[in-house]
Amino acid sequence: MLVSPDVINFSKELLIKSDEQLNRVIEESRRLAEQVESGNGELVPVLEIMTRAIGEYEDEHYPISDSTTPEERMIYLMEQHGDTQSDMTDVASRTVINEIVNGKRKLNRRHIEALCRKYGVRADYFLYE
Repeated sequence: MLVSPDVINFSKELLIKSDEQLNRVIEESRRLAEQVESGNGELVPVLEIMTRAIGEYEDEHYPISDSTTPEERMIYLMEQHGDTQSDMTDVASRTVINEIVNGKRKLNRRHIEALCRKYGVRADYFLYE
């Protein structure tokens, strides 16, 4: 057999068809991201595939209006991943995150770069016209 049963099951899981399945893939991608951050670079392509599958499902089922601000998009990602302001210290300090969430501060380039790493999105996700 050219493809193992594990690969077939993994592939089926990435054809996300429900929110429950989405949550399982998100959780698994978090575990993989931790392994990648710990130095296991071999998992980067797998993490990229998972991120694309998550993005495709979310784009189809939870589209974001083009009129949303980058800050609203950050809040949306936080909600989708179950993150609180306290979970965002890898992006900015708690104070800065609080100010962004409450509309008192805008995202800057450094914040956007950190958000891209954290959530596996491209920088253009935060751009709007």
